[in-house]
Amino acid sequence: MSDLKDNNQSKRKTRKIRKIRSLMAQLGPGNWKKTNTDFASLETVKELLKIQEYSLRSMFESLVRSLSKRIDEVVDTVASIKTRLEYSQKDIKELKPLQEKLDAVSTKINLLGNDIKEHNLKVEYLENQSRRNNIRVSGIAESMGET
Repeated sequence: MSDLKDNNQSKRKTRKIRKIRSLMAQLGPGNWKKTNTDFASLETVKELLKIQEYSLRSMFESLVRSLSKRIDEVVDTVASIKTRLEYSQKDIKELKPLQEKLDAVSTKINLLGNDIKEHNLKVEYLENQSRRNNIRVSGIAESMGET
């Protein structure tokens, strides 16, 4: 249906263009003046206005088609960006609980690291205390009742 409509519009335009060209040929540089005066006939002015109207209408239709095409492209781009944004927001919502778990695990790791440091210090202290009883002195004679 739209192909038939477009075809009819195309035929009408072609007929108008032929008519305009014919009028322009008839109205050549010297033909538009009907008398020796500087006034053009009413019929000539009407035809010139029709030509101008057709030219302007064609120009505006072309601009409207061009703008419509650009607007459609912008709408498609915005829709694409909106879809990507929705997916990103969905991913962020899914990651929030994981971030909270990660923070909790990180806190536990830090606490365990501090506990390990404390235990290492206690172990070192206890090892040092146990070594104090294991001192051997050489070169001094030991008597029988001494410990």
